[in-house]
Amino acid sequence: MTRLSLLLGAFAVLSVFGSTFGRLRAVPPAWRVGFGFFALTGLLMATAALLAAILLPEVLVLNNVGEIWTVCTAAFQVIWRHPLYRPASILAGLALALLLGRFTWAIGGSILATRRARMTFGEATRSLARGNVFVLDVSDPEAFSVGGRRGVVVITRGLLDALEEDEGQAVVLHEEGHLKSRHHLLLGVARATARAMSPFPPARLALDVLEQAVEESADEYAAAKLGSRLAVATGLSKAALAGIGARDGALSIGDGPDVPARIRRLIAAPACPRWVRAACMVGMFLLLALVLSTQFVAGLAIVAAAHHLLGLGTVISCPLFR
Repeated sequence: MTRLSLLLGAFAVLSVFGSTFGRLRAVPPAWRVGFGFFALTGLLMATAALLAAILLPEVLVLNNVGEIWTVCTAAFQVIWRHPLYRPASILAGLALALLLGRFTWAIGGSILATRRARMTFGEATRSLARGNVFVLDVSDPEAFSVGGRRGVVVITRGLLDALEEDEGQAVVLHEEGHLKSRHHLLLGVARATARAMSPFPPARLALDVLEQAVEESADEYAAAKLGSRLAVATGLSKAALAGIGARDGALSIGDGPDVPARIRRLIAAPACPRWVRAACMVGMFLLLALVLSTQFVAGLAIVAAAHHLLGLGTVISCPLFR
């Protein structure tokens, strides 16, 4: 019961924390990105752990890893011979397979979308002074970055014509901030997690606040590099008013659930007391400890299930199939 209580407690804490941490406006955006990412992915891991524990409740009472073979073999023999005797295990196994399958499918879709977005790079007619920034000779206002081993920033002539020089630099630096912080990778995993957890509301809320934190973090990067928060704010305002869009597989300065909040933050940044950063470090450590603690149970159950149901040598080696 101690392990089950741990799983239920972790699931509850991550469900609440993931959808509320974005309200901590005094916390720097970069820290909120980290909190949001680990809270959202931790929620997926905690859910998988709960389903694994229902699939094989025997793992809740194992004393050591060496008992996996004996205990789980007996459990699978019961499930195989008398499926209706343990319907909860059957349903949990199907739900776990669906959860992990949807996550894998979403990751694959994200990779394909990134590849399609990178095709735009080949349409660029010229590059700016910065080596990874390219200009599309079209009138539609667009600016986005595409991640990968060779991340690039693409901006259209139409948007450059609508902005002052420092505002154009702010937009480019914003997209560069996404590339520097690997936001494409973080959001790719986070969005796949939210899709796998759909229609669970806390997952969707956690993704919204994470996306907002990611955009605010890129805003802060641009403001620090340019030395002008006002130029970033006006550039963001003009881009939003121009109806700037984003392509699938890319990140754009116009992304984020609440653009006005980003502008307000740039104009009047909230004070960040010195103790906040220390508190963030402690909080991140506790969050990671909570997430990892749930995976002991999940690891036992998933390894056992994988051995018995998915391994190439299962039919030969497992007594269940003899």
